[in-house]
Amino acid sequence: MNNYTTDPFDEVPIDPSESSLGTAIHSVGANFSAGKERLADALEQGSDRLISGAITLEEKAFAAADKLSDGAQYIREFSGGTVLRDCGALVSKYPFQAVAFAWIAGILLGCSFRRGGKEE
Repeated sequence: MNNYTTDPFDEVPIDPSESSLGTAIHSVGANFSAGKERLADALEQGSDRLISGAITLEEKAFAAADKLSDGAQYIREFSGGTVLRDCGALVSKYPFQAVAFAWIAGILLGCSFRRGGKEE
């Protein structure tokens, strides 16, 4: 069997030593194969990154759900005075974050009141 490449357009064996056209077609075929391999590698790397990101996102979602569950349990267990004292301590310890939280909460509440009377 010979080592001729096959033209993908008409399936005719081409001997690269016969002419400059054969050499050019052989070169294009080699470049096409190399490009195809690079594209496949890039797609595989993208797939791996996507899977890794999904796993990380899942871990963060579970951590957030655990924190919300802990917060709900805290509110159920302690009296209103204790919760308010703890909130005051957090505001004193983290004043900038508390202002940002209050600002975002105000925007969300304002939007909910604004949409409350409207039908969409």
